[in-house]
Amino acid sequence: MVLLSLQEYDKKIAPFLRNGVIIDTSVILEILKGVIYTQRNTSDTGWKTEYEKIVNLLELIKLTDWRKFFLTPHVMTETCAHINNGYNSDRDFEEIVRKVMAIVKDTQEQQVNKKDFMGRIDYRPQMVLEPGDLSIYAIADSFQEGKKRIAILAKDEGFSTKYQQSPYVMVIDYRLLMELETD
Repeated sequence: MVLLSLQEYDKKIAPFLRNGVIIDTSVILEILKGVIYTQRNTSDTGWKTEYEKIVNLLELIKLTDWRKFFLTPHVMTETCAHINNGYNSDRDFEEIVRKVMAIVKDTQEQQVNKKDFMGRIDYRPQMVLEPGDLSIYAIADSFQEGKKRIAILAKDEGFSTKYQQSPYVMVIDYRLLMELETD
């Protein structure tokens, strides 16, 4: 299921948030970019709009506690690699790493075993092997198989497509939802 409306929060949204929310690397990076640029008082070069969409959505769906989010080791690795590549030469790198680790420390961890991870690999040509996405698919699929509800916070059409018809996995794409809410 893809979240397309904030209507009927208690009935339609809250049940998917109770078990936590799996967060994708791309969303974490947008949040971190917003935190970093806000701290630096950087003038808006496009980051602010994305950051505000995420923050506004999280407030609207009452998800402001990092302990409700799941990270996989794969997503954490991707996040750290992006932070290292993007900010390592910056004079405030140490402060950036402290902020990143403070957020990561407060999230829950969800392990993925090799069999489940490998089972999510799509061997078709042109498919990208992204470890973070594969690990998220493995976790979401395990919730689905156990008939438990879970949400994924992402900005990745692959998640929306895969779980569009699922009664157990809700994909929250902040870009899509916030565009619908402002129309």
